[in-house]
Amino acid sequence: MLRISSLGPHDRVRVPIGASHDLERAALATGAQMVPVDLDPSGGAPIWPTDLVPPRPGRVVCVLDHPWGRPAPRPQAAAECVWLEDATGAVGGSARGRAVGSLGRVAVAALGAWPLDRSRGALVATDLPDQAARLQALLDEIPRDHAMTGSGGGLEADAADLEDRVDACRAAAGVYDSAFRPLALLMSVVPPHPETSATFPLYLVQPPDPDALIDALAQRDIEARRLLDPRLSSLLNVGRGTAWPGARSFYSRTVGLPCHPDLGLGELLYVADAVRRHLQGLPARS
Repeated sequence: MLRISSLGPHDRVRVPIGASHDLERAALATGAQMVPVDLDPSGGAPIWPTDLVPPRPGRVVCVLDHPWGRPAPRPQAAAECVWLEDATGAVGGSARGRAVGSLGRVAVAALGAWPLDRSRGALVATDLPDQAARLQALLDEIPRDHAMTGSGGGLEADAADLEDRVDACRAAAGVYDSAFRPLALLMSVVPPHPETSATFPLYLVQPPDPDALIDALAQRDIEARRLLDPRLSSLLNVGRGTAWPGARSFYSRTVGLPCHPDLGLGELLYVADAVRRHLQGLPARS
């Protein structure tokens, strides 16, 4: 995606904290200056600066990503920014009525991740003829035995099941919403952006003590988890007290509850009840 955009050392690439490591490495490989974008502490959405005037010479390139199935819409301003999109995290979602994958001049979706987890490779799309020509030139450089010639029917199967799988996750999130809404628990549910349609591979909450909740659920064989990976944890620790306060706050407070198509109604209610009992200080049901 970044290679076919012909970035160079005069360009400035703004990438939200927590974006794909491959994307960050690709930005650095172009020689462009990479500028991390902080996140909103309550929802995790990027806080795009209002002043995105490009350097002279050079361009400002902003990378949209959609982690945890939550589309991040482009801000209404920032007309001078060139928007690229990593659609991997929220395939099947939309923002302001537009499908994820159609929000930038170039978009990529890595295969092998939910909900396209039975296929391999990547999908790249662009509405710019010159970018399409560069993409084709890059593909022509790939040895034929390394090029993606198919994925054993995986991509076709993923595409055929995409809507059903996403709808099942949305229904699971709806069960959690209904279970938690009347309880007045000391816990915040992290809502998607109001102008988006999320895909909910995880259900995000912010309890008073995230580690205690994760441990309590693990004792009941429920796999809740932090959103941090070791690389991101290291990055935020390096910047502790100075850079990216919103991202540090968001990641330190947020827990992902299981939310996928294989969970039935009884299992989802079991998780919700376990969360309730922990936060209300009640003993676990045997």
